Amino acid sequence: MWILYPMIGIILLAEGLSNIGVSLRFGDTSSREWNTSMAKIMNNHTIIVGIGNVGLKVLTSLVLDNKTNVMVIDKKDEKGREDQFEDFQREHKIPMINGDASHEKVLLEANVSRADAIIILVNDDLLNVKIALLAKKLNPEIRTVVRMFDLEFGNSFKSKLGLDELVSTSSLSVPHIIKALDN
Repeated sequence: MWILYPMIGIILLAEGLSNIGVSLRFGDTSSREWNTSMAKIMNNHTIIVGIGNVGLKVLTSLVLDNKTNVMVIDKKDEKGREDQFEDFQREHKIPMINGDASHEKVLLEANVSRADAIIILVNDDLLNVKIALLAKKLNPEIRTVVRMFDLEFGNSFKSKLGLDELVSTSSLSVPHIIKALDN
């Protein structure tokens, strides 16, 4: 008996660990438990906040180019959210935290303290800056890429607040529009 009980214990432990591994790898990506579990084990990852048109394109590019481990924070009820994201998330097993990234609890749930970078793509300049500052507070080493509609406004305080990059999708498209006129 003293040999049998430890062996049974080891077998049960191995089966339990195997079940946990299988559920994390093949589990339901729409369940909060799966997403939270995956976020907890992520390290050196990139967090994308906001999955609208731009967010989905950035996510797709990062995942398909195998540039980094990626996870998403988004509000499911937010207008403009791409329906394609759910199919892409399921296919590529992308963890997603449903919530408002301007709340510390949500960023902590996304494991921001162990993230390398955060890309903030919400349609509100001040909210984007607020999220970036909160991320920097929780992880001073995190690289912040912030979408801004008003780059002049953003550049006036970028260095003072310690933000790494400000990007305006509108400004980036201007050279392409001008070039299209020349053709």
